[in-house]
Amino acid sequence: MKTVRLGRTDISVVNAPLGAMFLGTRQNRDVSFALLDYYVSRGGNFIDSANIYAHWVGPQFHGGESETVLGEWMRARRRSSVPAVWARAAPRQQPSATVVAT
Repeated sequence: MKTVRLGRTDISVVNAPLGAMFLGTRQNRDVSFALLDYYVSRGGNFIDSANIYAHWVGPQFHGGESETVLGEWMRARRRSSVPAVWARAAPRQQPSATVVAT
């Protein structure tokens, strides 16, 4: 995969981030884990997550579902970090997290 520099940092990420909108919502934990495993095995290192995404999927979701699955996946795979996770909050909410680790 082609990589690009992340903003003004020295961190390189792929130019095809994985959108995490359906992780933990439309895709259950097992499917979500399989998608994350496949993405990383193909060289992916940039995951786009935002707690507002769950609200777009349906009213039964409250936000944070994709971040929860990402955390569970990292714990299950014994990953202390992924190279880049971008997460933002909905308007008028506190930001969730921007985690960048190498």
